[in-house]
Amino acid sequence: MKHFSLGIAAGAALGMVLSILTDNKGTRYSAPIKHEVDGTVEDTNNLVSSVANLKEAKQRLTAVIPETQKAIISLQNDIGYYQAKLARLVEDLKGQSDELTADLNTKAKK
Repeated sequence: MKHFSLGIAAGAALGMVLSILTDNKGTRYSAPIKHEVDGTVEDTNNLVSSVANLKEAKQRLTAVIPETQKAIISLQNDIGYYQAKLARLVEDLKGQSDELTADLNTKAKK
């Protein structure tokens, strides 16, 4: 732990020295580093905000799932009902068509 503390102190001292020094153009060495740190902080804040939005969306989706399942079951029941009704209607129409064909055949033979 002693060496770790020594490393932290050395890093802090080096950071202080770099923040004071300037290059040939008069720009401080710490300016690009500060820009990168600010960008990282902004990215971290965006990530935290996105995670919060994701959690909220998950909660809303979880709240809506039971209603959606009920609606799907209702639609499945309606589709089954209309399929059965349509099958009966087609069968009735086929029977009527057969009767008309038989009537036309008997009238054509007369």
